[in-house]
Amino acid sequence: MKDTRVMEWIRRRWIYRKIRFFYAPRLRILKPPLFIFIIALATITIFLLGGGVFDVIERNVPTIVPSPSSSASSQQWTFVIRSLSGQTLTESVYSMIFYAVGAAGLYLVFRSTRYAYRRRQAWILLSVGLCMVIMAFIGCEMLLGLKTAF
Repeated sequence: MKDTRVMEWIRRRWIYRKIRFFYAPRLRILKPPLFIFIIALATITIFLLGGGVFDVIERNVPTIVPSPSSSASSQQWTFVIRSLSGQTLTESVYSMIFYAVGAAGLYLVFRSTRYAYRRRQAWILLSVGLCMVIMAFIGCEMLLGLKTAF
């Protein structure tokens, strides 16, 4: 009961009559589609995991370094520094590519679950996605193997 008396008192005041027809304009904030937001988030994540911040801070150049060997005549060249504490720009780009291929493969595996009544299309998406994930895993393992020289 007390609330209604307060509201009636407010409605009788001149300020209420002045502002009751005032409407704030609706501001439309441009919101990107969800697909673009997810792609941007995945790109930023791959850049961070691939060592992009290190490359930006250290200002690395794409290099090909000689690998340590016993004789000078059989010296091999590689793009990977044989140390876990350093990284070349080329190595970083390769790792980012492998991460992107793996993420795309996982997305294809996820998309294959939506085609339950189209078995052939689901099987193709699942096969291609798993092949991409396996290729990315093997590529990352090879990069790490070159780095640790096992």
